[in-house]
Amino acid sequence: MNTRFTYCLKIVLKNEGGKVDHKSDRGGRTAYGITQRTYDGFCRRIGRPLADVWDIQDSEIEAIYSTYWKDAHCDYIPEPLDMQVFDAAVNHGPARAKKMLQHILGVNEDGVIGKQTMAALREEEVCLGVSHLVKLYLDERASFFDRIIERDPSQAVFAKGWLRRVEHMRGLA
Repeated sequence: MNTRFTYCLKIVLKNEGGKVDHKSDRGGRTAYGITQRTYDGFCRRIGRPLADVWDIQDSEIEAIYSTYWKDAHCDYIPEPLDMQVFDAAVNHGPARAKKMLQHILGVNEDGVIGKQTMAALREEEVCLGVSHLVKLYLDERASFFDRIIERDPSQAVFAKGWLRRVEHMRGLA
């Protein structure tokens, strides 16, 4: 497996924590950030009987998260922005993570990382530098959390943890 993915996965797993079943969590019962619904889909794809997400194996966690890494095109994003996009893909879904990247790059936010997005990324990397792109990306994530709470105040219970996660990622960059 890609060593960069393995390194970033360790950080994401620290951010995700362990097994959670919080009544206000829209994802429901999770293990290491993986919802029961996601785990059920994984089990179906590999022909495995459905099981409780809390019984998930390390190899299954890695397999599931490798799809997030690939779906978010992290292999093509410069370090340390790749880790930021991966963490967002896990936290918000790959489509949202890609749209956030497109937002900070000022391109069409269609969730498709194609030629236009990659050209803008290369250009902004040269003009602004990767560290500035990371700052913009993390600022966008913080704003996204604010919008979630604005739409659904019941989610405010997670605000402190979400912002701690963003600050942790800022410290790693």
